[in-house]
Amino acid sequence: MTWFGTIVCHNPRTGQLLHRPIKELCDDDLPVLVEDSDAFDTGLLVLRPARQCRAVRTTASDEHGSFVYASGAHPKVGLSLKRDDKFLSARPGGSTMAMMPAAKAWEAFVVISKAELDFLDFFQGNDWWRRSDNTFLRAHEIALLPGFKLKVGSDELPVPRGLPSAREWGRGPDGDIRRSEAVLFFDGWRIEAFQLFRPLVFVVAYGPDEIFERLHLCLRSLFELGRYEGDVLVIGDKSHRELSALLPRLPMDRIHVQNLRAVSSFDYYSARYYFSDWESAHLYQPFLYMDLDAAVDCPVMPFFEAVAFHDKLSFQAETWTRLDTHIPAGSALVRNDPGLEAHDLPGFNSGIFTVPSLTPHEGTLRKIREAIRRYLEQHGPKSLSHFDQPIVNYVTVKLAPIDYAFLTPRVRYTQNAVMVGGDEPLGFVHFWGNGPELTDVMARFIEETARKAADAPA
Repeated sequence: MTWFGTIVCHNPRTGQLLHRPIKELCDDDLPVLVEDSDAFDTGLLVLRPARQCRAVRTTASDEHGSFVYASGAHPKVGLSLKRDDKFLSARPGGSTMAMMPAAKAWEAFVVISKAELDFLDFFQGNDWWRRSDNTFLRAHEIALLPGFKLKVGSDELPVPRGLPSAREWGRGPDGDIRRSEAVLFFDGWRIEAFQLFRPLVFVVAYGPDEIFERLHLCLRSLFELGRYEGDVLVIGDKSHRELSALLPRLPMDRIHVQNLRAVSSFDYYSARYYFSDWESAHLYQPFLYMDLDAAVDCPVMPFFEAVAFHDKLSFQAETWTRLDTHIPAGSALVRNDPGLEAHDLPGFNSGIFTVPSLTPHEGTLRKIREAIRRYLEQHGPKSLSHFDQPIVNYVTVKLAPIDYAFLTPRVRYTQNAVMVGGDEPLGFVHFWGNGPELTDVMARFIEETARKAADAPA
């Protein structure tokens, strides 16, 4: 890394060294690597372009040759590299060459690891919130500054000294790569933890064309009425290209696909609980699931901020039901489990729910789908008249404390074509009991809500 906070790269077309901001690195920019730490003992550093990944230690050399290690490697000073009595210099215009007879700021560099480079790239490109005071840190408030410093809101920290260690960044307790938390050190020791804020909405879509018409309406409401700024994951059997043809005028660059083959009742009932297995799921939080008969009725980004600060799974309560008497809420399971007292607990609907983060809730999601599989194997596919809902009621109530109060006040629903919950937007509308007219009912609602929003005073 240069004194400017840029990365020294090699241009394969011209053979020249250059330096680029991390956010502007492209496929043609090959970050230059430094020989392993033994080079500091010999006084010799070998530079070479990284062709396979962004930055790893290597002992290979190429046409760039060797530089003499010329000064101390303290993070506040940086190291200088010298060849043929000329110091390597990062020029303001973006070029890097051995040309200067004396070492000043532009001739100072620090060596950062692949993990540190990956961290800086990801940290600068996303929003976060500080755990100590629940304040948001937006991506535009994070920047590398001259002098090997990282600006984090109103604070600064030294690079790489204040960054997470290579062993800690992105590693969950099970060893999996994660990006949900960043722990930084200010003033050399003052610790701050930041939680990732990169929302993901996930939906499930299998079946006939009408299903994808509802998917289109659901996502239209999310992006247009909800002014949603995050990404969407569609779980199903369509490719991204196929979805593009079915979802006109939607931002397909923000819509991703998780292909799951569905041939059995278990596949359909459990699909929504497999979102955590998507290869990029660890790059997001918080999460919202929506059935395709649900729509958004007002801006949702403040809602996602509230989800981020929440610590429990949240579902919409069906306050007129009880777990031990209502079949859709799981009464068949509850009554046959002597270890569960649920006489006063309401059931909930699994058509809309929130997950603040995969840690610690990923285990619960896995237990739900395992319980669905075992119950279907023992009792058959017709035993679950309301799909996953009885199982998720049973498992979460028994193993994972949930919050009814968070989501329930934010959802209206239709029952026998009547809107329950008032006329004012709350966040979501769940269209129950509209039968074959459901798609038309959703379409009319979205158009009417959009018209009212357009006519409302600014």
